[in-house]
Amino acid sequence: MKKHSSLLTCIMMLFFLPAIVFSESGAEQCKTIDHLVIHGLKRTKPEVVEQLMEPYLGIPAGTLNPGEVQTVLRESGLFYETEVRLEFDDTPSATLVVLVREKWTLIPIPVILGDKNGIAGGGTLIETNAFGLNHQAFLAGFFSADRYTFFASYMTPPNQRIPFGLAAAAAFSDGKTSVTDDRENELLSYDERGLTLIGGLQHDLNQLISVSAGFGYREASVQDGPVSSARMLPLSGEISVQESDWNGIFLSRRFAEIEGTWSILLEDDPYLALRGECAWQQPFTQKLRFMFGAAAYRAEDAPPVFSEGPSAARVAILPRDFRANSLAGTSLGMEGVFADFGAGMFSTFISYQTAFAEDITGDYVFAQGPHFGVRCYLKKIAFPAMDLGAAWNAERDIWNTVFSLGMRM
Repeated sequence: MKKHSSLLTCIMMLFFLPAIVFSESGAEQCKTIDHLVIHGLKRTKPEVVEQLMEPYLGIPAGTLNPGEVQTVLRESGLFYETEVRLEFDDTPSATLVVLVREKWTLIPIPVILGDKNGIAGGGTLIETNAFGLNHQAFLAGFFSADRYTFFASYMTPPNQRIPFGLAAAAAFSDGKTSVTDDRENELLSYDERGLTLIGGLQHDLNQLISVSAGFGYREASVQDGPVSSARMLPLSGEISVQESDWNGIFLSRRFAEIEGTWSILLEDDPYLALRGECAWQQPFTQKLRFMFGAAAYRAEDAPPVFSEGPSAARVAILPRDFRANSLAGTSLGMEGVFADFGAGMFSTFISYQTAFAEDITGDYVFAQGPHFGVRCYLKKIAFPAMDLGAAWNAERDIWNTVFSLGMRM
């Protein structure tokens, strides 16, 4: 009788044990995430991570996406290692545990640049976590034989006390300005002194959409040149949509933004400038990703001293000194990691770019060609990626060397 009773018990356990385990697991997944524990902070204030994690508090544990949480932490640019997990106890609540290792964020960078137009030198000082509050400060100075430039900016993100991000920037330059066409033929050359003062506010409507507004003063003073001096008060507004994902190697972004600036000229009629940009980065594998980008700028009535260069179209195939009031560009390519050395990694990228523009003489310009090079990411330092590459304008058979700072891992 005992043998039959034991057999019956075993059979019942086989049927009901999974239900019991599932019930306990299901109960945990229904618990609400009410607590946050952070490990590993040294310079960064806890409130910075608390602000980042705020959207994940108060939700059911079963709806948490750890990959999404890691993307948010990586996107802050403060951490080179992140781990996220949930802990459960006998209470009705769950605890979100975040473990991080901070990047070094104060970075001095000496710079020496050379191309067919000459040699320039200088340096920058970047602090991406000022006062441990995720504030970003930037100082830069560059010198060449015929020009010098200084730049400074300070930005703060929205926080628990102030729902707006703040930004302020100032730039001053003095020296020779050259303007060329797409064949690198000089169209204008003059001595110019420039001053820019900008302030702005930014607000996140939700995790995807943000809006911003800016205001400032801009001056371009020309001494006895072929163009007139100009001063203006720019008033701008922007809306952007962005999402990111982290796959363990790349922080890939997908975004679209549009900005309008009403420029009040102090000696002439005001004009409207419009700018739009979008990008799509999608990993194929962990170390290989697809990249697409497009950008356009139009300010039909802008004076020549406020015309824009190739960076407004996000292309490298036009000459550095090319200027236009209307231009657009596209870029389609891939990036792949070929070396990982612990403290960072090297990748190679190649893209095919196109550009359309109307130069300052009114001539229409079309350019196309490849842009390729090597990119270096540093894991433990909050430093944007360094690009060293080349671009070929197939329409004019002109090569450009390119050095830039920009993307983060």
